[in-house]
This record gives sequence, C-alpha cells and structure tokens, in this order.
Amino acid sequence: MTAMTSTTRHCCAFVAAAVLTLTFTLIMAPATAQPAAAQTARAGAAAAAVSHEVLTLLTPDGVQLPAVLATPAGGLNPNAPAVVLIPDGPGVSPLAAANPAGFLADALAARGYGTLNLETRLTASYAFSRFDESVTDIAAAVDALSKRGVSAVVLAGQGLGALQAARYMVETGDARVRAMILVAPSPDLADDWRAKVGDEKYWQTVDSASRSINEGGRSFVDLGDGLIFTPATFLDWYGPTAKTSLTANLASIEDPILILAGAQDAATPAARLAALKSIAFLSRGVETISYAGAARGLAPVADRVAADTAGWLARVGLAPEPAVSTELITVTTGDGTALTGVLYAPRGAVAKSKPAFVIVHGWTSDVMRSTSHWLA
Repeated sequence: MTAMTSTTRHCCAFVAAAVLTLTFTLIMAPATAQPAAAQTARAGAAAAAVSHEVLTLLTPDGVQLPAVLATPAGGLNPNAPAVVLIPDGPGVSPLAAANPAGFLADALAARGYGTLNLETRLTASYAFSRFDESVTDIAAAVDALSKRGVSAVVLAGQGLGALQAARYMVETGDARVRAMILVAPSPDLADDWRAKVGDEKYWQTVDSASRSINEGGRSFVDLGDGLIFTPATFLDWYGPTAKTSLTANLASIEDPILILAGAQDAATPAARLAALKSIAFLSRGVETISYAGAARGLAPVADRVAADTAGWLARVGLAPEPAVSTELITVTTGDGTALTGVLYAPRGAVAKSKPAFVIVHGWTSDVMRSTSHWLA
C-alpha cells in the first residue's frame, strides 16, 4: 500500500463546525502504510513499470509458502482487482518468468493489477500432501491480499494450478474471488492416468494402495515420469474418488471463467476446451481462447495472452481502478476553529476541469470511516 502523507495547511475556511473530506474522485483510498520490503528487479520490457516483493506466507497449519507480489511501480492499488497466480507443478517456481504464471504476473502488474504468484505446498511435497491442502494455501494468499486492502481477487491457475483454483472455489465459495482464469489446464488426473495405463493396471494399483494403507505398509506408488506417491496420497490424487477433476469441479462454479490454451497442446485440444465450456453452465460467462501454433508453455504468444487476459478482465467488469493519494489538511475557520480533513485525489495528474466534492460526515461518524471514507 501507499503510505498516507501528512501536510498541514492553515487557511480561512467558509465551512464551520465540521470535519471535511475533500475528494476529486469517488474511489476509496488506502488507509494504512505497509512495512518496507525488499524489492527485486526482473528483466524484461515491463521491468521498469513493475516492482517485486518476495513474501513468505504462513498457513493456519504452519506451512511456509514462498510467493512473489508484483505491483505497478507506484505500489499496490487496493482499488484494483488483484490476481493470485498458481503455477503448474510439481517443481515450477513462481520466479520462472518463462511460464505463463510468471509472464502474466508482470504483464498484468504493468497494466495496473497487483499479482501474487504463489508456490503451494504441492509444488515440493505433492507426494506427501493431500490435494485439498492447496485450498488452505490459496486461502492464505487471498487473506494476504485482503490484509493489504484488496477486496476483489481473480484466481489464475496454470496447468495443475488450474485444478487447484477450481477446487478452491468449490470448497470455499469465497466471495472475494470474482473470476477465474485457467491457463493450459491439466487434464482430470485420475481419468487421464487410467486411460494411459488401462483399466487392469489402474485397478491393480488402487487395490495395492488400499491394502498397503490397511496393513500399515510403507511402500510407494510409482506412476512413472518421476511421479511417486504414498499410497494415501495416490488415492487422494488418482483414486476413484479423487477430487482432481477439473470437469467435475467446473460444474459448480458461478463466477466468470476464461480458459486459455495453445492449439498444439495435447492436453487441451479444441474438443477439451468446448467440453469445459459446456460443463461450466452455472458460470456467469465462459470464454475460451486457443492460440494457433502454440504448445503448452504459451511463451511464443506471451504478449497476446497478456493482452487477451487484460481485455477479458475489463469485459467482466474487473478493469483496474485509478490509484488514489491521500493528504491530511488542517484549516482554520473564520472564528479560529482548527479543523482537519482528508484530501483524496487521483495519483498523478488531476484534471482541474472536473469538479471537487466536499463530503461532510454525519453526527456520529468522522472522515476515517463509513460513507465519508469509502465514497471519497
């Protein structure tokens, strides 16, 4: 957040016996300053317009999560929606600028959004973590933004992160989340692995994992391609009652949804995009975009992905609002009474042709709360 600056001015005033809130816009201003944080520079065209803050989030169950907060150079604007980006996994860092979660973080921040690139616990400890534990992790990210004054959040999941984002919405129905973006979403994990290995091996593995749990065994389940799970986590992620199905979870989500994928991405062919769109029938609007010639990473079309994402956010009413600066002002009335008010103004140039509003609070209120604050 931007710190509130204090300037005292003494002058004659024509309004007596009231504390004034002066404003040039109808946008709520940040109320408190945040502590200074280490800033890191990222290479790229948007680097000059974006600041980065490395955070460690602590979940209620004591897990520390690394995250990177990207903001416009002027700081986080709580009037604008913020985007929580959940990278693909396992093993994908929020610092990986070549991945969609990485390049979207900077591109959206350069356009006025705050973005929080989150590494959930599934990135490093998927073999020992239940899939739904990522719900706790995403909640920690949304809570962190709420504490900084952000009231509208968009979840943007890439790959496995898309499955986590959808699961979060189904489990929590978090009203702070206003929309969801799915970038190159992973297939439904249980159905996909079952199709790869066949029914016989699938059910043999399920039975073996179930017996190991019942007998207290310490074996692991090797799915190939470096994916090794404990029996309990295998059943949680890939068993017949697994909750890692994007298809199943989308059917319960009402928020607007954007689905982006490369046309050459085998996991999200055109038929998959169409199926996902039809399944999300409760959503207030689903849009899909397929990028010709692009595969799963989408790096060759990064600029188009960023522009399309920003355009869609604007269409669903989530364009960033202008940032606001605040200034404490003390005036002296004609009879010598000193009054203090707050001047709210657009950060940057002020259009002098536009009118200024004088907001006078009610008997039991003041300039720091209720209508006089949020309306200003």
